Amino acid sequence: MKKLLGDKNRKHFPLLAFIFILLSIPLAVYGLLNLDSFDIRNKAADTTTVYNQCKIAFPYVNPRSIEKGKVVQMQVDAITPDENIKSVSVMDRAGNIIFSKEYTTLPNTSISEIFTFTSQTTGDLNMLGTLTTDKETKPCVVEENRSVTVISTNLAPEFKTLPSAAKPSNVLKVKDSYEYLMRVEDKENDTINYAFSFTPNADWLKYSVIEDGGTGKLTIKFTGIPDKPASYLANIFVHDGYNKHLRSQSWVINVDQDKNDVPKVTVYEPSKDATVTQGGTIKVSWEGSDLNQIVKYELYLATNPANPNSWIAVNKNISHKVGSYIVDTTSFPSGTYQAVVRATDNYNPAATGVGVSAGKIVVKELVPVVPDPDEPDDGIILVDPQIINISPSKGSKLKNKNATVSATIIAGTRAEIDKGSIVFFIDDKDVTKDVKVNEISKSEYSLIYSTPEPYKEGTHKVNIRFKDSKGGTAQKDWTFEITAESTSDDTYNIFGFEIPKRTAMIVGGGILLLLLAILVPWVLYLLWRGSKDEEYETVYTNTYTPVKPSSTPEFEEEKEEVKEKPESKVDDDKKTETQSQSFTAPKPSANMDMWVPVVAPKDDLTVIKETQNDIVTTIPEDKEDVQTPPEEPILAEETVPTVVQPEEILTPTEKPLTTEETIPTVIQQEPEPEVVITPSSAVESPIVIQPNSTEPEIPQDTFVEEPSQSEENTGADDLMKLAEELSNAPDAEEETTQEKPQENTQTNNTSPAA
Repeated sequence: MKKLLGDKNRKHFPLLAFIFILLSIPLAVYGLLNLDSFDIRNKAADTTTVYNQCKIAFPYVNPRSIEKGKVVQMQVDAITPDENIKSVSVMDRAGNIIFSKEYTTLPNTSISEIFTFTSQTTGDLNMLGTLTTDKETKPCVVEENRSVTVISTNLAPEFKTLPSAAKPSNVLKVKDSYEYLMRVEDKENDTINYAFSFTPNADWLKYSVIEDGGTGKLTIKFTGIPDKPASYLANIFVHDGYNKHLRSQSWVINVDQDKNDVPKVTVYEPSKDATVTQGGTIKVSWEGSDLNQIVKYELYLATNPANPNSWIAVNKNISHKVGSYIVDTTSFPSGTYQAVVRATDNYNPAATGVGVSAGKIVVKELVPVVPDPDEPDDGIILVDPQIINISPSKGSKLKNKNATVSATIIAGTRAEIDKGSIVFFIDDKDVTKDVKVNEISKSEYSLIYSTPEPYKEGTHKVNIRFKDSKGGTAQKDWTFEITAESTSDDTYNIFGFEIPKRTAMIVGGGILLLLLAILVPWVLYLLWRGSKDEEYETVYTNTYTPVKPSSTPEFEEEKEEVKEKPESKVDDDKKTETQSQSFTAPKPSANMDMWVPVVAPKDDLTVIKETQNDIVTTIPEDKEDVQTPPEEPILAEETVPTVVQPEEILTPTEKPLTTEETIPTVIQQEPEPEVVITPSSAVESPIVIQPNSTEPEIPQDTFVEEPSQSEENTGADDLMKLAEELSNAPDAEEETTQEKPQENTQTNNTSPAA
């Protein structure tokens, strides 16, 4: 049984292997073609023509981390040089219109619109816009295909370093080297916008941006070697676009001269942020030191300590003996300030030193102003001008050689942009005259530049700078890269024809499926059919054990089976009714001579021997009245040997032998003795009587072994003894001789003497 199971598993293995290979075809195609994804929708922007592009942007905040319930600003920009814009609309995933506007003034080939958006649910949002021109309708997509996601809370960026970590320190001498590595991080990875400034004459202090804040990390390194003694103030603002997420860091670098040092001033109050209403007071405390004598102090409140133009004087002549001052905020407009204290010594020329408070002073309006619910929560206005919302972002890689470059410029607090000071460079080439300037307000402009010629492959540099009405300046530099568009990766060249890869994949996949539909059924048929030459083993299901012979017999295969005993033909004059007659044989004497039955001469018998399908028969020559029953055809296809029915065995008794008429034409089975009747194709052989056997009856589905020659002879001897005992019944002997040809018996390898 284990062998059969093992053969079945081996047959199933090719089928399982074939199914595994079949299922591996998609993975193989994926690996060979090196596809990033089967979803090619994200490649839509690569094929969009710049002149037909309509972009939706969030100019101040990161669209992937919009805070729930906050009012943020959105901007839609479009340029269609050869078409007039008739209308534009933007809607959310539910089909609600966020912004819609129609244009009647012609010509109108470009637009730039600002509007607000608020979401009261969290999760991903789908933004879609449409731009209608006098020729067709175009889609508007979110800038750089970025998704819009609303989250529960958005946190402000935080400084990870302090100015006290500067090397060697914030107090040094002329020609000493200075270095400070500043790091800022945002938890939601929002873009960190920054603006920094130094006091005038701090040209020796340089900066280099290591991480520009585009991924939520800002790293700037400040280095330099001072050449003049002074107190230099540095200030930097950082934010992620939300009004309340503004953070700043200010510090003073004191550079002493060889003969005279610079006064050192430390403002230790307020040490933390403090809030006061207009007209209220706040205490500022400080401490100063110098190798020489400090003659006076000056106190200011400044929105940007590094920019002297933002300083508002509180008292410019405070005695050197005073170390604190009560500031009245009545005359100060609402806003956020820091206390600045400047000290002057008595050296000639005099040296000055500056100190800045660590805490901020927030001055609120005396009459609370009810905030407008539609007032944006983003769009921070700093003291210094700034450049934000740049596109493409720093370090981005594009395949579109006609990419649009854009940015938003904002003036400082209570200042306006000097439009004539705007300068726009691409690869160190001045393209200012080709820049489209959209005026959002007097303090905010949107700049859009579309290249007349495709960009070359490689890195390209953008430089923008401008000034505001208060003299503040802003400058921003960044780079982006144009990558090669490989046509060979998108098409196949077959006999000189360029076929798109997608089309080739579809056609090839269809052909492959067709071949599989033809081959798979055939392969399955071959696997399950098996070999034609396979030999099947016979499995015995019965519980009987076949008779084990003492010697190996010869088996002769029977090709036909007689269902019922053929009737023998006997002359009518010899038939006698003997059902009521009975005879009893006399007891044999011990000294009785054995009678030998009359047996036909050896020469009168013809023995026919056949192999496997032949049957040995004895034909008496003097029996002309015996008719041979018709022989049934032998079925060649039958390979299973015919089971030989057991013969009925007659046990000799002391009763006298019945007459010829008492022999029944049909042998009835007795409970114990059984006679095995084997059909003959010609003349039946004499009856062979075997002794009673105690062996159990052999079922029909088992093999019965042929008796050996010795067993046949033993049965003949018993018959001869019985015949001798019945020597006094000649009539019965004669009748028995006549009835023997009518019996259906079979004897194999019987000698003529028997």
